[in-house]
Amino acid sequence: CRIPSVAALGDTLFPAASLAAGFRADAAPDAHVLIRLRVLHPLLAILLGGYLSAVIWIVARIRPASAERKWGRVVSGFVLLQLGVGLANLFLLAPTALQLVHLLVADLLWIGTVLYTATALSAPRAAPLPRPLSPPSAASS
Repeated sequence: CRIPSVAALGDTLFPAASLAAGFRADAAPDAHVLIRLRVLHPLLAILLGGYLSAVIWIVARIRPASAERKWGRVVSGFVLLQLGVGLANLFLLAPTALQLVHLLVADLLWIGTVLYTATALSAPRAAPLPRPLSPPSAASS
């Protein structure tokens, strides 16, 4: 998915003079497709960040002593950091240096998610329940 880098390209090619002017440009019916992605990008990011956080929370509740808790905390931290950097990017009108930081945190979030998933999927299964004792057969009496 290349929406973050394309949204950054839209901010670079079509800079807004102010936050209000940027919102007006986003809502214009004749807006360029890169400008329209500036609306889609934060919506998808919030939805996917919330989904990822919910999955981490559910896994932590199901397996409270599991090894992936460390990576879950790392990924949750990156989700919050990315949200903060994204908001700063919005309010500061997307300076190039901050866009690069935003892309760096996105890469770190992706790496953390891959490591979290690998840890969760490689965890050993819970011990199977013991088989019930079979009733003695008639032949043994």
